[in-house]
Amino acid sequence: MQKFVDKITMSIEKPDTLALPAYVYMDLATRRIPDTETTVLSFVKEHAPYLKEFRESMAELQDTATDINTSGKNVAFMYTKDAEKFSLEMPLPFYQYPLQVQKLETEIPCEARTAGLIIYYPLSMLFGIWRVRRKQHESNQQIQKDYWNKQGSLCSPEQNSRVARRAGNTSCCQVYLEKGILVDAEDTSKKSDGISDLEKAKIAEAAIAEYKAKQEAVMAAKAEKVAEIKAVKSMKKEELQLKAAALGLEAADDIKAEDLKAKILDVLNAELEQIG
Repeated sequence: MQKFVDKITMSIEKPDTLALPAYVYMDLATRRIPDTETTVLSFVKEHAPYLKEFRESMAELQDTATDINTSGKNVAFMYTKDAEKFSLEMPLPFYQYPLQVQKLETEIPCEARTAGLIIYYPLSMLFGIWRVRRKQHESNQQIQKDYWNKQGSLCSPEQNSRVARRAGNTSCCQVYLEKGILVDAEDTSKKSDGISDLEKAKIAEAAIAEYKAKQEAVMAAKAEKVAEIKAVKSMKKEELQLKAAALGLEAADDIKAEDLKAKILDVLNAELEQIG
């Protein structure tokens, strides 16, 4: 995933945080590399060049969270933990109106609005879906079971070697490649598309420049609109009436300042959502 981001951004973006489903994180934390005492997770943490943090409790990434994760597969989320890359904008933070007594009931109206998650640099984050094939399902399951004993603990290195020898190779990764469980991302056996590496680099550079220009324009427009929203929140009634007139809103003279402010914020929030 880091290689893909590095390639499409010409080494500009370097994600530093990796989020995983909880049980995938647990599996990596307990699965040892064959013939060693090192777990897969500890090896990645020690040798990954840019990763600084692992998030393991994001249930939305699990294959069972079909209401959010529509892929139906476990998903990894790699991103740069930086407010300049993305932010959650709240045009109207939680606001509690004065207490209202109606008959035998007491009501306290509350309101909050959000502009959602604004991603300023989409290429600074990446979703990755596990590329695991399900061919020869029963055979694959048996291979996986051989790496775990009946109590659910890890097999010994001798058992791992025995499984590898049974498959005809001492490399566990090679076993999975031959069985079709894993896909080699470095396989260059496919035919060339007829475009030279230099032309590809020029096309990628032009696309990135165009993308950055568009993103900067969108960011500037959003920042201007957010500043306008913040200014409206501190306006008095006279200023709100002028602002409403500028937006083409009709406002009666006896309208309350809070009601007028809410109408103006509705319009401005709608305009903010339409940007980008």
